Amino acid sequence: KEIAQRMKVEVELKENRELYKLLSDKMTDVVWLMDFNGKSIFVSPSITQFTGYSVNEYLCQSIDERFTKESAIIAKKILENEQNRFLFSKGIVKDSRLIQQLEYVCKDKKAKWGELIITPYFGKNNQISGIHGVTRDISERKMAEILLNDSFVLMEATIESTDNGVLVVNNEGEIIKPNNRFIEMWTIPIELQNLGE
Repeated sequence: KEIAQRMKVEVELKENRELYKLLSDKMTDVVWLMDFNGKSIFVSPSITQFTGYSVNEYLCQSIDERFTKESAIIAKKILENEQNRFLFSKGIVKDSRLIQQLEYVCKDKKAKWGELIITPYFGKNNQISGIHGVTRDISERKMAEILLNDSFVLMEATIESTDNGVLVVNNEGEIIKPNNRFIEMWTIPIELQNLGE
């Protein structure tokens, strides 16, 4: 009976491992674990699709190698803040969630934007061991935001450079922005205001 029970447990473990591998291989979001020294403990195979680096290559990277210069500074600050918040907290550590956008450097030297959802990682005896993260590729969304922002900047520059008075209003008829020429045209000079008194 004991042998049959052990065989049953082994079969269940094998099935669980196969299911875990299937889920891990099929997901597009990148799941990762990092200790408070900045060493990566685990990353899902989807990292290759996202950055071009293999799992082993990614695990050997430092934070400075993984991100652009600006994002590396932010990533180190996040790690330091999380370390201070969890390792040196006097009370019971509660689960929390932090969302951050960082720019990754890919193997082809191009950059990709990722949105990271960061939570504490609890190890043995429910002790805080590091941070757990899920990274989603938001490069297309980020590019759309940049293009939209650029179009607003261009529109504003165009409105300001014209000799005509321009008044931008929304669908409700509320004034969003008059250009400087419009303000000049509709501002009554102080001398004229004094004549009416």
